[in-house]
Formats: sequence, structure tokens, C-alpha cells
Amino acid sequence: MKKIKSIALALATIGLLLTVSCKKKSDPIPTPVDTAIKDASGNVYHEVTIGKQVWLKEDLKTTKYNNGDVIPNEKTTAWSTLTSGAYCIYNNLESNLTDYGYLYNSFVATDARGVAPKGYHVATQADWETLMAATGGTIGAGSRLKEAGFLHWNTTNTAATNSVGFSAFGGGLRQPSLPAKYINQGDYGYWWTSTPTVLFLMKAENSSLSIATFTIFAENYGLSIRCVKDQ
Repeated sequence: MKKIKSIALALATIGLLLTVSCKKKSDPIPTPVDTAIKDASGNVYHEVTIGKQVWLKEDLKTTKYNNGDVIPNEKTTAWSTLTSGAYCIYNNLESNLTDYGYLYNSFVATDARGVAPKGYHVATQADWETLMAATGGTIGAGSRLKEAGFLHWNTTNTAATNSVGFSAFGGGLRQPSLPAKYINQGDYGYWWTSTPTVLFLMKAENSSLSIATFTIFAENYGLSIRCVKDQ
């Protein structure tokens, strides 16, 4: 009987030692890694893969350059006089921010400090042309890229399917004049490229994706910006 008790005691001691040993060797709880795609202002974006490109699904919302410098919010200044970056919101209504993002002049899109989330860049003319080629060319790309329905487009947006998930909205634009004039929300979407004065646009009433160049106060229109992943 004493021998059995001794064996039981020995086994219990070994079990205790093993438990202590396991506790000492257990790995610490890892710190969660934030993998969200964020800009310098902390806004979160989501990806969509189209062909060989990875685009962000939302238009830009940052109020800062990537080095922390603030982009001025110019609500009343005549944008035709500006020679550096500025942003605004359509009709100065904060309710437009969540869906449409901000409108920027071309100086923001081309600034060397950068505004795209880390690992991304303001889409170039070539990026947009690649997207166009992957989604049906000039005539058909718009229907595949625009959000379907009439929530962010007017009622002529009948051909839109958003079949590739790009979810383009009709964000309109700000003209360079004073007082500030905002036009075409729901009728047109406009996006700057990182090529000065070059933009791409879509209309509610057709399926096209078009390239254009502003020639009067070119850099001083307020347009949306879309970003694409670095390759």
C-alpha cells in the first residue's frame, strides 16, 4: 500500500512539474496587427481586383499629405487663384463625405508628398487606360464601373451594372470661380490622374469612360481622386 501511495505521489509531482513547465514555455498572446487600408487621416478603404490591377473601391477622403502636412480646406477662396493643393466637399455639406469623398484640385493629385494610402498611388493616366481596356474600352467600360441604380446617379443611369465592383459614383465637381459653384452631382463622375490636368469621367446617361483635359484654370477644378495599388 505504501508503495502504491509513493508511486501516486511521484506521478502527481511529475504532473505538477510538467504543468509548471508548460506554463513557462507558453507563447505570449500576440498583439493584433491592424491590416486595414488607411490614409494619412485614418480613413479606411477596401480593395477590388480588376484584371491585373488592385483598386480602392472608394474615392479619396484624406485631409493630409502622407508626411502629415495639412491640405487646406478652401470653402470660399476663388480656386482659380490657387497655386497649391486644396480640397472641399460638394456644396460644403458634410453629409456628402461618406459616399463621395472630397473634391481636390489637381495640385493635390500631383503633389510629391503623396495622398494615397501606403502601398497605393493616385491613379495615373496609364492606370486608367489599363482599367478601361480591361472593362470593355471607351464605349462599354462606364457601365461596368458605375454603381447600378439611382442612389448616387440620376435616373438616366439605366445601363450601369457595376459588374467589376469598382462602384463609381456621380460625385460632380467644383468650378474654379467665386462664389464656389458645385455642379453635376449625379450626372457625372470626374477623377484626376497624377498627370497634370488629365482626368477621366463617366456620365449617368451612357456607358462610356472618357479621358479629357481641362484647358481653362485647368488645375483649379475640384474633382474626385481614386487610388490603385503599387505594382
